[in-house]
This record gives sequence, C-alpha cells and structure tokens, in this order.
Amino acid sequence: IAITSTTIRNNSAGVAGGGVYAGAATSVFVDRTRFSGNDAMLGGAVAAVDCIRLALDGTSTNVTNNTAVYGGGLYASG
Repeated sequence: IAITSTTIRNNSAGVAGGGVYAGAATSVFVDRTRFSGNDAMLGGAVAAVDCIRLALDGTSTNVTNNTAVYGGGLYASG
C-alpha cells in the first residue's frame, strides 16, 4: 500500500490504527502525508501489527496531535 500526498485527519478506531492499520502480510509506504487528530487505543495515527514493512518518509510526513493509550503517533509490534 502506498499513501502519498494526502491528509488523514479526525478518524478513530476502537482498538488499533485510528488513521491507518497495517496488519499481517502488508507492506506500507507513506510519503508527503499529514496525520492529525486521529485516535485509537493502539497507534492514534498508525498501527503496524505483524506487518512486513512500514516506511514513513520522516522529512515530508507530519504526525501531530494524534492520541492513543499506547503510541499516539505510531504503534509497532511484531
């Protein structure tokens, strides 16, 4: 999955990945994307659980004001 030049804002999930959830057998690349105001128990913006690969371009991707019990911006496990 490629997420490019977008805004992911004001979403919520009951458990994981308020903005994006990357589960088993997935590979995710994020570039020039803004995550803001997302909420979940795990990974307010992004949750990566047993995914193959998660790549975020740190110079062009902005992760701000997301909330979670664990990993407001990013939660990674597995």
